[in-house]
Amino acid sequence: MNKIIFFVIGGLLIIIFGFGIYRWLFAVNPNDTQPVMEEPPANVNKINTLPLAQRPYIALVPHSNPSGCDGVDLVVKNLKNGEKKLEAEIEYVTEKKIEGITVHREFPDDNAKHLPIEFGTCSKGRCLCHDQIKGGSLTLYFEGEQDYALKGDFTVENVGDKEGKLTSRDVRLNLDVQNILSKDTDVLIMNTFGLPEDLSDKVLVGPYGVFIEAMDKLKGPITYTLQSKDVVWGQLQFYNGNRWTILDPKIDGETAKFETDELGVVILTE
Repeated sequence: MNKIIFFVIGGLLIIIFGFGIYRWLFAVNPNDTQPVMEEPPANVNKINTLPLAQRPYIALVPHSNPSGCDGVDLVVKNLKNGEKKLEAEIEYVTEKKIEGITVHREFPDDNAKHLPIEFGTCSKGRCLCHDQIKGGSLTLYFEGEQDYALKGDFTVENVGDKEGKLTSRDVRLNLDVQNILSKDTDVLIMNTFGLPEDLSDKVLVGPYGVFIEAMDKLKGPITYTLQSKDVVWGQLQFYNGNRWTILDPKIDGETAKFETDELGVVILTE
């Protein structure tokens, strides 16, 4: 009996002693600084915080490529912030799924007016192309004297599929091309982020860019319709690739309608 009591007391002492050692080694000092969540890096860019007047002009112009995959030309113009590098991420929607591609560009690049991007991949003379692109999103990360990021959507409308009636992603801009464009023409409509040429006027709606592969004059006029509550007192302007023109549209309620035989950029200003 005495041996049993001795072992029990000895075991309890070992447990108490071990617990004391554990507290001494691992106990938390209430005066110690508690760990905090690490903040995001300072160079993480917020999206679309740069004022429109300081943004570059961005265009995605459809292009065909018989030796590879069809795609777009990424046009970057009117830089204002000492940009040195660009990383562009494009997500685009096909009939089956969402695809993505990332491209890089450095400035100044006097040898290239645009950056061709193919919807698909080619290797050793064989291509896996993504057809029937419906639209997608474009995210741009610029590095230079001022780092910033821009993001916007674009839509690709086929004239035949849409019976000549085309619409921007936000449905504010509508085009009726009738039979002016062939049924197999793909028309890309997007927000161009910035303006192709500077304006002192405040932009209320837009800028909307309308692009096809051949940007020459059309064989006849097409109809543009812009929807906004501000069309009654705002000023509609159109850029045809060379200059801005102030338009005299027909106003009906909250819609402004005009005709032109050119494709370009549409904005509503004060």
